[in-house]
Amino acid sequence: MISLKLSRLTRYEIELANLISHSGKGLHCERIAGSGRRISSVCDCIMTYAKQSYYVELKTTHNSLFRINGKTRVQLQRLVDFCRDNDFNNPILVVKFLRRGHVFVRLNGELPKKIEYYEHNSNPIRIHDFLTQDIVAISVSFEGVEKVLC
Repeated sequence: MISLKLSRLTRYEIELANLISHSGKGLHCERIAGSGRRISSVCDCIMTYAKQSYYVELKTTHNSLFRINGKTRVQLQRLVDFCRDNDFNNPILVVKFLRRGHVFVRLNGELPKKIEYYEHNSNPIRIHDFLTQDIVAISVSFEGVEKVLC
């Protein structure tokens, strides 16, 4: 029997797709139905911008620190390997820090061991700037105000 009630993770994936798609400047994001439930799934959402595709994996935490180890590390490495093997050089990890905001992290090169959410007093930057510039990570608040992390 299929449950009509959406899981929390599904709701967070839909929320992320809406956040990205409504941020403007030609960004679009679609949630992949059944992501994480099939062996062949490598990401939760696919985002497009400026004729580029970005493969997005979403993780959530109640803490201000998200550690990447064990099963999560294997899953993210699988995403990175898939993108590399298929010439899709755009894997992105998004960590939803509950009651805080989102952090977008490029997964180019070695996987980080941890991601920390913190407020950074800097000039605002938009998601499309993150995608087109050499920025490692950005945080996005609930109000949609984005700030540079690294």
